[in-house]
Amino acid sequence: NFAKVLQQTLKDPFLRWMLAVWVLASMGSWSAAWMYQKYWTELEINVALFGVMWAAANGIVAIGAKLSLPLANRIGKASMLIVLACLPVAGYLSMALFSGVAGIALGLLINLSRGFHVTFFTDWFNQKVTGEFRATSNSIKGMLFRVATVLLGPFVGMLADNS
Repeated sequence: NFAKVLQQTLKDPFLRWMLAVWVLASMGSWSAAWMYQKYWTELEINVALFGVMWAAANGIVAIGAKLSLPLANRIGKASMLIVLACLPVAGYLSMALFSGVAGIALGLLINLSRGFHVTFFTDWFNQKVTGEFRATSNSIKGMLFRVATVLLGPFVGMLADNS
């Protein structure tokens, strides 16, 4: 069944594109996890606050997930794709350009993007995949992210350690 679903999923150009974009968006927001603690350490934030900051960051993901589909319905899928492309870039640039509260707060745009993209892409993907293949297709999507993590994780970690 796995091979059949993989073949059916990858045969469709839209689903191939969707899988690639989903993996890229996921890697872009996942990579922030490697960068945040180093960034916070360089800003000399007390390590005792890291738990609170992680909770806030994950709360932003939850807010983005909740607002994602209503926003996409209001502005349309094409505009949502532009938002999804701009938010993580703005978050990473903000962390590079600003220090202190501004850099931390604007860096959370990456987390907002994560909440948006996970919900938006999963909904759109599920609309395009037949019910017969949906569960396995979503497993393939998750597997592709994990493969990308295994391949890119050490590189991202090395960048974080050496920056």
